Amino acid sequence: MEVIYGSGKDIDMWMKLVVDVRKNFPGLETEAGLQDHKRTVLRFMDKKQAICIKEENIIIGVMLFSRVHNMICCLAVSPQHRRKGVASRLLDTALHELDRERNITVSTFREGDMKGLAPRALYKK
Repeated sequence: MEVIYGSGKDIDMWMKLVVDVRKNFPGLETEAGLQDHKRTVLRFMDKKQAICIKEENIIIGVMLFSRVHNMICCLAVSPQHRRKGVASRLLDTALHELDRERNITVSTFREGDMKGLAPRALYKK
């Protein structure tokens, strides 16, 4: 499982994964929300702050991070590839890109949201 920087040529495949998991992400319910997110991903790609993992030329996991804000902004893994180390690999790679001497913040589910249990456990680990 190799982690690579996402690029503009990956955007359609990247967004296919986002569409597959969008029910877990507020704001992606509408086509307008998806188009806004696509523009955001492309900006992150331009800054080399978008990473992904592909399996047989299909994106199975994605992460956006911000060096300026020292933040993990978005993490998504395809449902059929969860619990296989994809999220951990993405997180490890992003942590090497961030300043570990400063606090690293994470944008995730609110405390108590059942959807956030697995991501919170990963981030705390």
